[in-house]
Amino acid sequence: MARLPQPGGDAGNWGNILNDYLSASHNADGTLKDNSISEALLDSALQTKVNTSVDDATLLVAGKVRLAGDLAGTATSPTVPGLATKLDVAVKDLDSVIITAERFAGVDLTGATNSRTALQALIDASPAGTTLLFPRGARLLVSGSLNNGGKSLFLDLNGSTIIKGSNSTLFNFTGTYETPINVTSQSVGAITTDEETKQATVLVLASAPGWKAGEVVKVFSDDVIPGGRAGNGTDESRLGEYMIVSTVNGATVTLNGLIRDAMTTNVRAAKLNNIPVGISNGHIEVLDSGIAAGWSTGISRFAALINPIVRNVHILGSSATCWNFTGCYQYLVDGCTNNFAVDKSGTNIYGYGVVDNACMFGKVIAYHAQHVRHAFTDDTPRIPIGSGPTSYGRTYGTKIIGSTCHGSTNTAWSTHSCSEAVEFIDCTAVDSMNGYGLRGRKHIVRGGKTKNTKNVIKIFAESSSDSDSWGHRIYDLTSEGSVDVAITVSLNPTSGVRETRPNYFSRIKILDHAAGLLECTNATVIMDNCDFEMAPVVPDNTHTFTLTASALEAYNSRLDYTKNTTGNNQRIFYQASTSGSKATFKDTNHINTADHGSRSVWLYLAQTSSTVDISELNIAFTMSALNATGMSSSSRFEWKVASSGLHSEWVSLSSASIPSAAQAVRVTRTRQQTITFSCTPTSAGAVLFNLPVGAVLGQQIMIVNFGTQSFTVANGVTPNTSLKTGADTSIPVGGYMNLIWSGSIWREIG
Repeated sequence: MARLPQPGGDAGNWGNILNDYLSASHNADGTLKDNSISEALLDSALQTKVNTSVDDATLLVAGKVRLAGDLAGTATSPTVPGLATKLDVAVKDLDSVIITAERFAGVDLTGATNSRTALQALIDASPAGTTLLFPRGARLLVSGSLNNGGKSLFLDLNGSTIIKGSNSTLFNFTGTYETPINVTSQSVGAITTDEETKQATVLVLASAPGWKAGEVVKVFSDDVIPGGRAGNGTDESRLGEYMIVSTVNGATVTLNGLIRDAMTTNVRAAKLNNIPVGISNGHIEVLDSGIAAGWSTGISRFAALINPIVRNVHILGSSATCWNFTGCYQYLVDGCTNNFAVDKSGTNIYGYGVVDNACMFGKVIAYHAQHVRHAFTDDTPRIPIGSGPTSYGRTYGTKIIGSTCHGSTNTAWSTHSCSEAVEFIDCTAVDSMNGYGLRGRKHIVRGGKTKNTKNVIKIFAESSSDSDSWGHRIYDLTSEGSVDVAITVSLNPTSGVRETRPNYFSRIKILDHAAGLLECTNATVIMDNCDFEMAPVVPDNTHTFTLTASALEAYNSRLDYTKNTTGNNQRIFYQASTSGSKATFKDTNHINTADHGSRSVWLYLAQTSSTVDISELNIAFTMSALNATGMSSSSRFEWKVASSGLHSEWVSLSSASIPSAAQAVRVTRTRQQTITFSCTPTSAGAVLFNLPVGAVLGQQIMIVNFGTQSFTVANGVTPNTSLKTGADTSIPVGGYMNLIWSGSIWREIG
């Protein structure tokens, strides 16, 4: 009888004993012998199948399937009803979740009922970094806010429409900071690389942070932002800026670059955690009933985030602000549109397109906004001391690129007084109230166009304070069809003191314009290569340049009045008050018609407190009164008229004007080397007026008698002459006299 070998026995017989045992039920090839397993242990359907092939799975044969848990139905028709509300695999293993009504109870893809609860539950259940993919063409009503819960989240609307159904911000996505650490000292240091050394900021903190090179931290303090919009004394705009970590050595941290504004009060630093979020590829609208009810909340708020992204999202209508970014670093709005936003400032509803609050290096690209208050604007919230880091700091370095605004209810492209270095590159404003409104520091407008606006550019301070608005640079901007003063610069309304930090304009084209070019109050402006074209019809008393307590330098200007047919009493330059201004014009082409010249009363009219320095002024047709009045004694006024050949160095003197002291300014107003007195006396006895000091050494006066009577040039200290005869000298009819300025007296030569 076959048996198994016995441990500790059967020495030398193990192999034979084991083979005898196995051969009882196995063939020599190792397969089981027929009937080696009793029928009682087998399903009858398998009795004859053990040693044969298995039928293909397409054959419908009832099997032994346990239909329990997520499975149901029959063996031949199993179903999976338990997975209807479950993900295809564990959520933690997915990058994207497809939203369907079948999978997620409470999601209504028709927009008839509120889907907010179901969507928020899905967001809460999703791990950081999940993308929620909406079904194409769906409509989802969301009454309440969708919150990211402080984690990374992306919504791909995939062509669907989200309907804002309540007076709550629709998307409320926020990030986090690490706990702020007090700064015990700060100093200027250096960062040395393999190639060079650059300046850096060294902070000593109250405790050692766990920061790494390249991470973003905000340094902030309770100091009020200088030059910013004033608060109420408790809530104020306060300093802060994002900086990049270079090195960490215990509690000593070296940051790239220097702090822009000095911080002294309760200085802290906090790392901004990197929590990416985004919304893309869909449409947003607001219930008509909500707009009618005056909902005051907007579409979104992104706060304390690094690189939040909004891409290819189209807002069909908004009850207030569309895209709000607060305390973010390097946000992006790309390829988005806003069709409409309610703007009722009287009820504190502001229809902004993109609003940047205390962000740094944001980008708005290929963006289109219509019927909004501002397509872009910025601000820094007013907060009490000791607040969290999010709302501290200036908006800085934001770029708006290749974007358009059509039909704004206020200024299309706007900044506020706390911001710095915002750039508008190739942006357009059409049929808007104003093109650009700049407050703050060192903003840039480069390229772009405005058409059919009221003003083209307004640079101004807050109405209630002498807030900052200086250092702006506007290049290569073209405007057509504006109806009010093209450029206004109005500063320091409280103190009335001139702002000496200039604003710059270069290569500006103001075409078909129905008003003046520039109006300045308490400002300093530098312009070059500006091209101004006046419209056919302008109001009476239109002045191309109007200054009040301001300083202007204008180089290479082209002023074209040839299309203008209506508008009397025009002037190129007008000084409106006695507060004193200074204007410098060099190489100006004044292109006009004889008709326009007849309607221009003065070329330049100023107060005696104003100084005007005009050189190389080329005029097509003279004005009805060419030589300017007023101006200080140090003013210069050098011009020539193409149509008549007249110029500032040709002084026509009649019998009455030969002795007139008022003519002396014709000498002091020009630095040209030679001045000609064309005298035409018709009665005897005239004596030339006492000569003023010369404008430049070696300046000469040629006195010519083209009249019918002689006249006299006096000699001596009072007339300021030294004549060859040593006495008063008569110039006969057809005679002349040459004088040269020696630096102390006019000496006769020749």
